[in-house]
Amino acid sequence: MSKQLIAVILGGASAERPVSLKTGAEVAKAIDRNQYDIVMLDGATENQLAKIDGEKFPSFESYLADPNNSKPNLAFLALHGSFGEDGGIQSYFDNIGLKYTFSDSKSSRLAMDKAAAKKAYQQAGIQTADEIILENSQVDIDGIIEKLGLPVVVKPIEQGSSFGVSIIKNKEKLQLAIDEAFKFDKRVMLEEYIKGIEITVATVGNRDPEAMPVIEIRPKGKSEFFDYTAKYSESGCDEICPAKIENEIARKAQSIAILAHKTLGCSGISRTDMIIQDETNNIYTLETNTIPGMTPASLLPKAAKAAGYSFSELIQKIINLAFER
Repeated sequence: MSKQLIAVILGGASAERPVSLKTGAEVAKAIDRNQYDIVMLDGATENQLAKIDGEKFPSFESYLADPNNSKPNLAFLALHGSFGEDGGIQSYFDNIGLKYTFSDSKSSRLAMDKAAAKKAYQQAGIQTADEIILENSQVDIDGIIEKLGLPVVVKPIEQGSSFGVSIIKNKEKLQLAIDEAFKFDKRVMLEEYIKGIEITVATVGNRDPEAMPVIEIRPKGKSEFFDYTAKYSESGCDEICPAKIENEIARKAQSIAILAHKTLGCSGISRTDMIIQDETNNIYTLETNTIPGMTPASLLPKAAKAAGYSFSELIQKIINLAFER
Protein backbone atom coordinates (compact mmCIF):
# COMPACT_ATOMS: atom_id res chain seq x y z
CA MET A 1 0.00 0.00 0.00
CA SER A 2 1.46 3.39 -1.02
CA LYS A 3 1.98 6.05 1.61
CA GLN A 4 -0.03 9.24 1.70
CA LEU A 5 1.86 12.38 0.74
CA ILE A 6 1.92 15.37 3.09
CA ALA A 7 3.16 18.76 1.93
CA VAL A 8 4.65 20.76 4.78
CA ILE A 9 4.04 24.42 3.90
CA LEU A 10 6.58 26.72 5.55
CA GLY A 11 8.54 29.92 5.13
CA GLY A 12 6.43 32.44 3.24
CA ALA A 13 7.15 36.10 2.64
CA SER A 14 5.92 37.69 5.88
CA ALA A 15 7.95 39.02 8.79
CA GLU A 16 7.32 35.67 10.48
CA ARG A 17 9.28 33.67 7.89
CA PRO A 18 12.12 32.71 10.31
CA VAL A 19 9.65 31.33 12.85
CA SER A 20 7.71 29.51 10.14
CA LEU A 21 10.89 27.82 8.87
CA LYS A 22 11.60 26.56 12.38
CA THR A 23 8.02 25.33 12.87
CA GLY A 24 8.07 23.55 9.51
CA ALA A 25 11.38 21.85 10.25
CA GLU A 26 10.07 20.53 13.58
CA VAL A 27 6.84 19.31 11.98
CA ALA A 28 8.72 17.53 9.20
CA LYS A 29 10.92 15.70 11.70
CA ALA A 30 7.92 14.57 13.72
CA ILE A 31 5.73 13.21 10.91
CA ASP A 32 5.65 9.39 10.92
CA ARG A 33 7.60 8.32 7.83
CA ASN A 34 6.18 4.81 8.14
CA GLN A 35 2.77 6.27 7.27
CA TYR A 36 3.56 9.30 5.14
CA ASP A 37 5.92 10.66 2.55
CA ILE A 38 6.56 14.39 2.79
CA VAL A 39 7.53 17.25 0.54
CA MET A 40 8.65 20.62 1.90
CA LEU A 41 7.08 23.54 0.02
CA ASP A 42 7.65 27.24 0.53
CA GLY A 43 4.62 29.39 1.24
CA ALA A 44 6.16 32.22 -0.80
CA THR A 45 5.42 32.54 -4.52
CA GLU A 46 8.16 32.27 -7.14
CA ASN A 47 8.30 36.05 -7.45
CA GLN A 48 8.57 36.45 -3.68
CA LEU A 49 11.25 33.76 -3.39
CA ALA A 50 13.40 35.59 -5.92
CA LYS A 51 13.68 38.46 -3.42
CA ILE A 52 14.37 36.29 -0.36
CA ASP A 53 17.85 35.40 0.85
CA GLY A 54 18.66 32.35 2.94
CA GLU A 55 16.99 28.97 3.21
CA LYS A 56 14.36 28.29 0.54
CA PHE A 57 12.19 25.43 -0.67
CA PRO A 58 10.29 24.91 -3.94
CA SER A 59 7.28 27.20 -4.00
CA PHE A 60 3.89 25.64 -3.40
CA GLU A 61 2.53 27.26 -6.57
CA SER A 62 5.21 25.83 -8.87
CA TYR A 63 5.02 22.36 -7.33
CA LEU A 64 1.24 22.09 -7.43
CA ALA A 65 1.04 23.51 -10.96
CA ASP A 66 3.38 20.82 -12.34
CA PRO A 67 1.32 17.83 -13.52
CA ASN A 68 4.38 15.58 -13.18
CA ASN A 69 4.44 16.04 -9.40
CA SER A 70 2.38 13.84 -7.12
CA LYS A 71 -0.53 15.72 -5.62
CA PRO A 72 -0.36 15.77 -1.81
CA ASN A 73 -3.15 14.18 0.19
CA LEU A 74 -2.80 16.92 2.81
CA ALA A 75 -1.04 20.23 3.32
CA PHE A 76 0.36 20.66 6.83
CA LEU A 77 0.38 24.41 7.42
CA ALA A 78 3.44 25.69 9.25
CA LEU A 79 2.98 29.06 7.59
CA HIS A 80 2.75 31.92 10.09
CA GLY A 81 1.80 35.49 9.34
CA SER A 82 0.08 36.93 6.28
CA PHE A 83 -1.17 34.47 3.64
CA GLY A 84 -0.72 31.61 6.12
CA GLU A 85 -2.94 32.71 8.99
CA ASP A 86 -5.21 35.18 7.20
CA GLY A 87 -7.07 32.65 5.05
CA GLY A 88 -5.09 33.31 1.86
CA ILE A 89 -3.45 29.95 1.30
CA GLN A 90 -6.51 28.18 2.70
CA SER A 91 -8.65 29.74 -0.05
CA TYR A 92 -6.09 28.63 -2.64
CA PHE A 93 -6.22 25.05 -1.36
CA ASP A 94 -10.02 25.13 -1.25
CA ASN A 95 -10.03 26.09 -4.93
CA ILE A 96 -7.82 23.16 -5.94
CA GLY A 97 -9.48 20.66 -3.58
CA LEU A 98 -6.51 20.05 -1.27
CA LYS A 99 -7.15 19.27 2.39
CA TYR A 100 -5.11 21.19 4.96
CA THR A 101 -4.51 21.35 8.69
CA PHE A 102 -6.02 23.84 11.14
CA SER A 103 -8.85 26.29 10.48
CA ASP A 104 -10.58 27.04 7.18
CA SER A 105 -10.16 30.27 5.23
CA LYS A 106 -13.12 32.07 6.83
CA SER A 107 -12.09 31.28 10.41
CA SER A 108 -8.45 32.03 9.72
CA ARG A 109 -9.31 35.41 8.29
CA LEU A 110 -11.56 36.25 11.24
CA ALA A 111 -8.99 35.25 13.83
CA MET A 112 -6.17 37.15 12.11
CA ASP A 113 -8.20 40.37 12.08
CA LYS A 114 -7.90 41.35 15.74
CA ALA A 115 -10.69 43.94 15.44
CA ALA A 116 -13.18 41.52 13.86
CA ALA A 117 -12.22 38.72 16.24
CA LYS A 118 -12.66 41.03 19.20
CA LYS A 119 -16.14 41.97 18.04
CA ALA A 120 -17.00 38.28 17.73
CA TYR A 121 -15.66 37.63 21.23
CA GLN A 122 -17.76 40.42 22.67
CA GLN A 123 -20.92 39.16 20.95
CA ALA A 124 -20.26 35.73 22.48
CA GLY A 125 -19.90 37.23 25.97
CA ILE A 126 -16.11 36.91 26.13
CA GLN A 127 -14.55 39.76 28.12
CA THR A 128 -12.00 41.96 26.34
CA ALA A 129 -10.16 45.19 27.06
CA ASP A 130 -11.54 48.51 25.80
CA GLU A 131 -10.07 49.51 22.45
CA ILE A 132 -9.73 52.18 19.79
CA ILE A 133 -9.20 51.25 16.12
CA LEU A 134 -7.02 53.57 14.03
CA GLU A 135 -6.89 53.71 10.24
CA ASN A 136 -4.23 56.43 10.08
CA SER A 137 -1.61 57.81 12.41
CA GLN A 138 -3.11 61.30 12.68
CA VAL A 139 -4.78 60.93 16.07
CA ASP A 140 -5.92 62.81 19.16
CA ILE A 141 -3.39 61.63 21.72
CA ASP A 142 -5.17 63.32 24.63
CA GLY A 143 -8.49 61.77 23.59
CA ILE A 144 -6.91 58.31 23.46
CA ILE A 145 -5.46 58.68 26.94
CA GLU A 146 -8.76 60.01 28.28
CA LYS A 147 -10.58 56.89 27.06
CA LEU A 148 -7.97 54.17 27.63
CA GLY A 149 -5.69 55.66 30.26
CA LEU A 150 -2.01 54.82 30.59
CA PRO A 151 -0.29 52.48 30.03
CA VAL A 152 -1.85 51.72 26.64
CA VAL A 153 -1.15 48.73 24.40
CA VAL A 154 -0.42 49.47 20.73
CA LYS A 155 -0.65 46.66 18.19
CA PRO A 156 -1.05 46.17 14.42
CA ILE A 157 -4.41 44.53 13.74
CA GLU A 158 -3.22 41.83 11.34
CA GLN A 159 0.23 40.83 12.50
CA GLY A 160 1.55 37.91 14.54
CA SER A 161 4.53 37.13 16.78
CA SER A 162 3.98 40.49 18.53
CA PHE A 163 5.63 42.45 15.71
CA GLY A 164 4.94 46.16 16.20
CA VAL A 165 3.33 45.63 19.62
CA SER A 166 4.32 47.90 22.51
CA ILE A 167 3.14 48.96 25.94
CA ILE A 168 3.35 52.74 26.28
CA LYS A 169 3.48 54.33 29.72
CA ASN A 170 3.78 58.00 28.87
CA LYS A 171 2.13 60.43 26.50
CA GLU A 172 5.35 61.49 24.78
CA LYS A 173 6.04 58.03 23.34
CA LEU A 174 2.52 57.15 22.22
CA GLN A 175 2.68 58.79 18.80
CA LEU A 176 6.02 57.11 18.05
CA ALA A 177 4.54 53.72 18.96
CA ILE A 178 1.52 54.31 16.74
CA ASP A 179 3.78 55.27 13.83
CA GLU A 180 5.84 52.13 14.39
CA ALA A 181 2.75 49.90 14.44
CA PHE A 182 1.57 51.38 11.14
CA LYS A 183 4.77 50.09 9.54
CA PHE A 184 3.34 46.59 9.97
CA ASP A 185 -0.31 47.13 9.00
CA LYS A 186 -2.77 49.66 7.62
CA ARG A 187 -4.89 49.46 10.79
CA VAL A 188 -3.76 49.68 14.40
CA MET A 189 -5.54 48.79 17.63
CA LEU A 190 -5.03 50.62 20.92
CA GLU A 191 -6.17 48.81 24.05
CA GLU A 192 -6.39 49.61 27.72
CA TYR A 193 -3.59 47.90 29.61
CA ILE A 194 -4.72 45.04 31.84
CA LYS A 195 -2.22 44.31 34.59
CA GLY A 196 -2.15 40.68 35.52
CA ILE A 197 -0.98 37.15 34.79
CA GLU A 198 -0.54 36.22 31.14
CA ILE A 199 -1.85 32.77 30.26
CA THR A 200 -2.57 30.79 27.13
CA VAL A 201 -4.80 27.78 26.48
CA ALA A 202 -4.65 25.45 23.49
CA THR A 203 -7.90 23.93 22.26
CA VAL A 204 -8.02 20.65 20.32
CA GLY A 205 -10.86 19.42 18.14
CA ASN A 206 -13.27 20.20 15.35
CA ARG A 207 -16.92 19.90 16.39
CA ASP A 208 -16.37 18.96 20.05
CA PRO A 209 -13.10 20.65 21.12
CA GLU A 210 -11.30 20.12 24.42
CA ALA A 211 -8.89 22.42 26.22
CA MET A 212 -5.32 21.51 27.12
CA PRO A 213 -3.73 22.52 30.45
CA VAL A 214 -3.30 26.26 31.05
CA ILE A 215 0.18 27.72 30.56
CA GLU A 216 1.27 30.66 32.69
CA ILE A 217 3.71 33.00 30.95
CA ARG A 218 6.19 35.04 32.97
CA PRO A 219 8.32 37.28 30.71
CA LYS A 220 11.73 38.14 32.09
CA GLY A 221 14.72 40.25 31.20
CA LYS A 222 13.80 43.23 29.03
CA SER A 223 10.41 41.81 28.03
CA GLU A 224 7.45 43.42 29.77
CA PHE A 225 4.96 41.13 28.03
CA PHE A 226 4.95 38.09 25.76
CA ASP A 227 6.77 39.86 22.92
CA TYR A 228 8.91 38.42 20.11
CA THR A 229 11.96 38.00 22.36
CA ALA A 230 9.94 36.30 25.08
CA LYS A 231 8.25 34.03 22.52
CA TYR A 232 11.31 32.76 20.68
CA SER A 233 14.29 33.14 23.00
CA GLU A 234 15.03 30.18 25.26
CA SER A 235 15.61 32.63 28.12
CA GLY A 236 12.84 35.06 27.19
CA CYS A 237 10.26 33.90 29.70
CA ASP A 238 9.27 31.24 32.17
CA GLU A 239 6.40 29.04 30.95
CA ILE A 240 4.67 27.14 33.71
CA CYS A 241 2.36 24.29 32.76
CA PRO A 242 0.03 23.60 34.39
CA ALA A 243 -0.23 27.23 35.49
CA LYS A 244 0.08 28.01 39.19
CA ILE A 245 -3.41 29.46 39.45
CA GLU A 246 -6.55 28.40 41.28
CA ASN A 247 -8.32 25.42 39.75
CA GLU A 248 -11.54 27.39 39.36
CA ILE A 249 -9.74 30.10 37.37
CA ALA A 250 -7.97 27.49 35.25
CA ARG A 251 -11.26 25.79 34.40
CA LYS A 252 -12.80 29.16 33.51
CA ALA A 253 -9.85 29.96 31.23
CA GLN A 254 -10.23 26.60 29.51
CA SER A 255 -13.94 27.24 29.00
CA ILE A 256 -13.18 30.64 27.48
CA ALA A 257 -10.61 29.09 25.12
CA ILE A 258 -13.16 26.52 23.95
CA LEU A 259 -15.76 29.25 23.46
CA ALA A 260 -13.27 31.39 21.50
CA HIS A 261 -12.39 28.37 19.33
CA LYS A 262 -16.07 27.78 18.58
CA THR A 263 -16.93 31.46 18.18
CA LEU A 264 -14.30 31.92 15.49
CA GLY A 265 -15.18 28.60 13.86
CA CYS A 266 -11.72 27.13 14.39
CA SER A 267 -10.74 23.58 13.48
CA GLY A 268 -7.94 21.26 14.53
CA ILE A 269 -6.00 23.22 17.12
CA SER A 270 -6.04 26.86 18.19
CA ARG A 271 -4.37 28.70 21.05
CA THR A 272 -6.03 31.59 22.87
CA ASP A 273 -4.03 34.17 24.83
CA MET A 274 -5.54 35.79 27.93
CA ILE A 275 -4.72 37.88 30.99
CA ILE A 276 -6.01 37.28 34.51
CA GLN A 277 -6.44 40.75 36.00
CA ASP A 278 -4.63 41.16 39.30
CA GLU A 279 -7.32 43.05 41.23
CA THR A 280 -10.38 41.11 40.14
CA ASN A 281 -9.26 37.74 38.70
CA ASN A 282 -11.38 38.63 35.67
CA ILE A 283 -10.07 36.96 32.52
CA TYR A 284 -9.55 39.19 29.48
CA THR A 285 -9.11 37.51 26.11
CA LEU A 286 -6.46 38.95 23.81
CA GLU A 287 -6.41 36.87 20.64
CA THR A 288 -6.66 33.38 19.17
CA ASN A 289 -3.88 31.87 17.09
CA THR A 290 -5.06 29.48 14.38
CA ILE A 291 -1.59 28.14 13.49
CA PRO A 292 0.30 28.01 16.79
CA GLY A 293 4.08 27.88 16.64
CA MET A 294 5.81 24.54 17.06
CA THR A 295 9.44 25.51 17.49
CA PRO A 296 11.39 24.15 20.49
CA ALA A 297 10.47 27.38 22.34
CA SER A 298 6.76 27.31 21.41
CA LEU A 299 3.86 26.96 23.82
CA LEU A 300 1.68 24.36 22.09
CA PRO A 301 4.18 21.49 22.45
CA LYS A 302 4.56 22.32 26.14
CA ALA A 303 0.79 22.22 26.69
CA ALA A 304 0.54 19.00 24.70
CA LYS A 305 3.26 17.39 26.80
CA ALA A 306 1.37 18.32 29.98
CA ALA A 307 -1.75 16.79 28.43
CA GLY A 308 0.12 13.53 27.77
CA TYR A 309 0.98 13.96 24.07
CA SER A 310 4.48 13.49 22.74
CA PHE A 311 5.36 15.92 19.96
CA SER A 312 4.94 13.18 17.34
CA GLU A 313 1.54 12.28 18.80
CA LEU A 314 0.53 15.95 18.67
CA ILE A 315 1.46 16.15 14.99
CA GLN A 316 -0.47 12.96 14.25
CA LYS A 317 -3.49 14.36 16.13
CA ILE A 318 -3.41 17.48 13.97
CA ILE A 319 -3.20 15.33 10.83
CA ASN A 320 -6.12 13.16 11.95
CA LEU A 321 -8.28 16.20 12.70
CA ALA A 322 -7.54 17.63 9.25
CA PHE A 323 -8.51 14.42 7.46
CA GLU A 324 -11.78 14.09 9.41
CA ARG A 325 -12.95 17.64 8.62
